[in-house]
Amino acid sequence: YQSVVYQPDGQFTNTMHTAKLVLTAEGKAEASTVQMYYTKDAEKVELLEAQVVKPDGTVIKVDPKDIQDVEQSGEMNIYDPQGRSVKATLNGLAVGDVVDYTFKLTRMLPTRVGYFNDIFDFQSTEPMLEASYAVDGPATLPLTSQLYHQDRGSKIETSKSKVGDRMHYTWRVHNAPQLVPEMAMDFSTEVPALVVTTDPSWQHFSQWWAKLTEPQLEATPE
Repeated sequence: YQSVVYQPDGQFTNTMHTAKLVLTAEGKAEASTVQMYYTKDAEKVELLEAQVVKPDGTVIKVDPKDIQDVEQSGEMNIYDPQGRSVKATLNGLAVGDVVDYTFKLTRMLPTRVGYFNDIFDFQSTEPMLEASYAVDGPATLPLTSQLYHQDRGSKIETSKSKVGDRMHYTWRVHNAPQLVPEMAMDFSTEVPALVVTTDPSWQHFSQWWAKLTEPQLEATPE
């Protein structure tokens, strides 16, 4: 699940909890390392908890020495000097165990000051017993939301309620089937996805974008 709390200026926190059951040796190799990318000039990431849960209930917590804050490796040959990654190695993991971890991302510098936006997928290349996305935001800055391709997966349950001067939103899915990727598949057109924003409309966004880009469109002798 992801639990987001955003503020009127666009700053937010996103607490992300994941629990995975390891079923194969390949799955063990993949799950033994967990990481979260972030941009150091705008965000910070905390690993709140990481542990291995054995079938008998025994819990092996990650050793602090196995948690690192490292430079983000270049993806697609693109190097970002602001890119960092908080990474943890989970020792003692075996097939049949559960990997359980929680990251907290804090965004101090919004991409667009005064606005919040995010995307959440309700399907993955791994089958999911349950996935949920919850948002807590000021009632004076309500969310606009859109679900795309929701007919391609399990039913997505939604709820909305007002608590004091805040609005609480939740989207949840149960038993989401595994998506088997194909060569050159565009996940954005295949996966049931939620897009949320505090921008009231595309027209409002396009007006802001036009003003932002106008100076670059002015022709000069140079």
